[in-house]
Amino acid sequence: MSVVNQRLEQVVLGDLQRFGSLSMVPLFAEASSKLEYSLLDEALADGTAVIEEVSESGSVPELLFRNTGTKPVFVVDGEELLGAKQNRIVNISIMVPAKTDLKIPVSCVEAGRWNRTSRQFKSASRTHFAAGRARKMREVNASMNAGRARRSDQGRVWSEIDEKAERMQARSSTSAAAEMYNVHRASLDEYLDAFHVEEGQVGTVFMIEGHNHGIDLFDSSTAAVAMHPKLVESYALDAIDFGKDGKGEETDEMLMTRANTFLKQIADAQKQPFAAIGMGKDLRFEGEELTGGALEVDDQCVHLCAFRLDDENDGQDDTDQGRERVYSTTRRTRIRRNLDRRN
Repeated sequence: MSVVNQRLEQVVLGDLQRFGSLSMVPLFAEASSKLEYSLLDEALADGTAVIEEVSESGSVPELLFRNTGTKPVFVVDGEELLGAKQNRIVNISIMVPAKTDLKIPVSCVEAGRWNRTSRQFKSASRTHFAAGRARKMREVNASMNAGRARRSDQGRVWSEIDEKAERMQARSSTSAAAEMYNVHRASLDEYLDAFHVEEGQVGTVFMIEGHNHGIDLFDSSTAAVAMHPKLVESYALDAIDFGKDGKGEETDEMLMTRANTFLKQIADAQKQPFAAIGMGKDLRFEGEELTGGALEVDDQCVHLCAFRLDDENDGQDDTDQGRERVYSTTRRTRIRRNLDRRN
């Protein structure tokens, strides 16, 4: 049995919380490992972690992570990093060993900037918005299964941000995803106030009515509590964007059934192991309506992240004709030019 399934067997679902079109089911279990590590924010705050461009010229799909501390540093899939030549998000969950320099895979979420605003990165108060995080995970999984690097489709990441920013009337001069959070700060704060983390909570299933939903499950309540506001913002931005499309007809019982079904789909999925970047193993899994990954360290599931996707709600048309409808000539030209210039 995989460490993912072992962890899922330990999980007990808590009481549903709802606000707007977003719902949250807390997950409870005993701490599953005795591994001692620092989370990204605390390691950056105490100076034991430094994240920089890999060189003076930089490289869009990777950054240099310096861990000078005596403990590993846990970086969560989708966490956003601000500064240096452009803002990035982390492509996978990583446990950076103590006293180690490590190149980490990232995606750019600020297409219109390639000039240094700081030497080092700082972390944002959020992960990447959930729909984009799900798309990125599927692309990274496909790249890994094909024997390539842990990379997303960078052009698609940029286009997805552009389209969402247009819908949400939050375009910035550098096409930064961060602007959407700035513009909708008041509404996001309402979601943060509405959803509370509970004692002993180790993870959460999030659901947006009529759209995708996902899970983040950790090895300890310490990690889950620290990541809670970042994850709520991620899903809340999608709820604000897509919430007007929600059917609004699902009862609490229906939503709890959806959460249970989702957990079963994850358990039933075939897990493919890869050597991790950093410590442990990287477990990836895919299904017709499912994409996910997990970080295993010392035979324990440190982090499970998965999303349920379906054709109706995936939000993308993968055909050439569909891409032609979605991308304007200007955007396609800019994306190609930026990729050529930075890689």
